[in-house]
Formats: sequence, structure tokens, C-alpha cells
Amino acid sequence: MRIKAKPLDISEDTGFDPSIDIFKRALLGERISTLLETTEEGLIIGIDGAWGEGKSTFSKMLRGHLKKEKNITTIYFDAFENDYQKDPFLAIASQIIQQTTTSNTQSENFKKTAVKATKTLLRGALRVGIKAATAGILDETILDNLDVSDDAGSEISTGLDKFLAEKLENSQEDKDSLNNFRKELEKIATELGNGKPLTFIIDELDRCRPDYCVELLEQIKHLFIVKNLNFIIVTNKSQILASIQKKYGQDINAHLYLQKFIDLWISLPRVDSEYESHPQIYMDFLLPRLFNEGENIKNELMFRILAELFKSNKTSLRGIEKTLSYAAILYNSTNNGYLDHYQAAIAVVCYCKAEQPEALYLITEKQDHLLATSQIFPRIDEQNSSLIGYVKAMIKFCLSTDEEKKALRENSQFFTHSREIPRGNTFSSAAKALDNLKL
Repeated sequence: MRIKAKPLDISEDTGFDPSIDIFKRALLGERISTLLETTEEGLIIGIDGAWGEGKSTFSKMLRGHLKKEKNITTIYFDAFENDYQKDPFLAIASQIIQQTTTSNTQSENFKKTAVKATKTLLRGALRVGIKAATAGILDETILDNLDVSDDAGSEISTGLDKFLAEKLENSQEDKDSLNNFRKELEKIATELGNGKPLTFIIDELDRCRPDYCVELLEQIKHLFIVKNLNFIIVTNKSQILASIQKKYGQDINAHLYLQKFIDLWISLPRVDSEYESHPQIYMDFLLPRLFNEGENIKNELMFRILAELFKSNKTSLRGIEKTLSYAAILYNSTNNGYLDHYQAAIAVVCYCKAEQPEALYLITEKQDHLLATSQIFPRIDEQNSSLIGYVKAMIKFCLSTDEEKKALRENSQFFTHSREIPRGNTFSSAAKALDNLKL
């Protein structure tokens, strides 16, 4: 069994392939595509989804769908891979420049205006590193730019005067350079779109540094919204709100502030019902990619219990992957199958290790079975599952006194001749085994 599943192969032409689109999000993708196809005003659309819910997979499938079905040119930008850059403006502008494969006049004009706009930002917004100069908080690079020595002291006011004078002198020049940039951006977007709006997809924004995240949104709205250029921001909305508060303070109304930058929010759907469960669907999709071709699957009870745990806790797709990676470590440690009670212990320990470390402490150290089961199985409808009933009985049994165990053996429907009765705390044994084997 593999520790990590084979990565999905999603090319620029894949689209919503049914073999990959396991959550049937093609209809949502089609609706978004139609919206983009029929507008030229320059939209910013936010696609909201929790961490680890397949947002990146959806955005890559959407990119392929736009290209293959709508003939819409797209630019895919992983914000997290680029947040090492100080200036989001350069990161976005360079992505657009890379699409201009020829060195025609249009492309050269856009590059020139982008360079001038960069200088404007360096002279203006970025040099606001002189922020709170009255409080004496001056960045060393700003002092260098102002030709002020490191031991500035009394020279700070002179440097500030110079900075303000430069801003006044260059105010109109700055406005002109930004306006010229937008004009050239509109021309290049029209050219790259070939008659349709160019679409810029920004993924992984919620994983970026808060300052980079917020500044990227601000610069898109103020500098990049032009005719025939749309933006799709694929992110976790609650994390963006937290980034806004991180940058501007807890007193800011982050929701109202974010409304200034996103024209339309669309939620990525997730299903967790009695009849359909995304965790179950994803686990069924993931398991074949974790096993080598022809490999016999053992310890099936462990996987069935894991599926119940995922459904009960509405575990994220990333959480499912992490849990199964832990399970694979113990799965590979023997060529034989485990007894039922040890399979149950492995399932619970691996899940808690990945998702609920505090519950792992409860079953291995504190030995509080009531609190542990309430945390591990939070839903009230789970008593309908005999597997969950068995796991709860296992937790209670392993954490009981000898007298209590004797009564449980005699009265519990789960400890029969068909199942080996555990000795000691099987959960502690599984946890120790995982710690000794983990990579």
C-alpha cells in the first residue's frame, strides 16, 4: 500500500472528465463558464470552499473546460507558490506577459507600461514603509532610498521632507503611468482573448501570507480590472477575512471590506447525507490509487471503520488523505491481517493522529471514554451503524477497570466468540506502533 496516492494528472485540456470529477461539479463549472463567456465588463468571482475540499482540482478542471468547451484563454496562477515575491503586481503582470509569445508592438507597449507602473508603486504604496514615521518606525531600505544614514536620528525629518516633495512632484506622473498601464492591459487582454474575455484563475490564495493575500486582492481591483479581463479567486473565504483582520486590525468589518473586491461569491458544494457522502465517495476513489496493481487488500474492517469516521466528522479530503497515509504505515508493517479489535484501534488512532490529537490523548493517556467517544463521534445519528457501536464499545472496554471489563464481556453484543477480546489498551498499543514506524 502506498503512503501517498498517485497524483491526479490534470492537463490544460482535461476539463470535467467524469473519471476525475467524482463530485459531479461539471454543472457548476458550466454555469461559471457561461457567465464568463457572456460578460466583458471585468468581473472578480470568488469560489469559496473549506481547506482540503478539492478547490485546486476544481479550478484546474475549470481551466480545461474553459479552453476546450468555450475556447476561452485562461491563465492559472498558484498564489502560494508566488507569495515569496514582495509585490503581487509584478507576479500577476509577469504571468500576462508570459502569454504574449511574440515580441510585437502591443506586447512591448504593455511591458513598458508595466515597468512604469512598477516604479509608481515603488515610489508610492510600497514606500509607505515610511508608515508611522512620526513614531520612528522607518524601514532600513526606505532610509537607503532616501539617502539617509543608518544612524539617522535627527536626519529623519529631512528624509521625510524629501519623500513628501517627491510624491507631490510625481503625483500626476504616477496617475498617468497607471492609467496607461490599464489601457495597454485592456488591449493585451483583448488580443489574448481572441474575441472572448481573458480569464485569470488565482488558486491557493488562502495559504498565502496575510499581507500578500490582501495586497493581491487590492491590486487586482485597483489596477487590473479592465474590459475583457475576468478574475476567478479560488479560496477559503473565512481565511481571507482573517487575513484582512490580521493586516488592518480586529476592529475592521472584514466582510464589508472584502465586498469591495469580490463581485460575486460562489460556494463549492459538498454533500454529506444519508444517501450520498463526499467523504465516502472520495475514499472509494482514493483507495485504488493507494494500492499497487494486483495487490490483495487485507484488513477491510479498518477501511470500513475509517469510512464511518470520515462521514461522522465530515472530514476534509486532505484530512482523509493524511489519515490514510498514517494507516498505510501500520498496514505495511505486516504481511498478515490484523485481528478485528486491532483494526478498529488502528482506524481510530490514525484518524485522531491526523485530525483530533486531543482525542488521541483521551484514549491513550487520560483514558476518558465518554469524552473521547463524544469527540470522535459527534453526530447523533451514528448509533444506526453497528460498526460505530463496535468502536464505541471497544473504547469503553479498553479504558475500563477489570471489573467493568468482566461485565462488558458478559453483556455486550460486540464481544462474542467471533471477535477476539482485546487485552489491555489496544489504542495505546496502536499509537505506540505508529510512533515507532512513522516516517
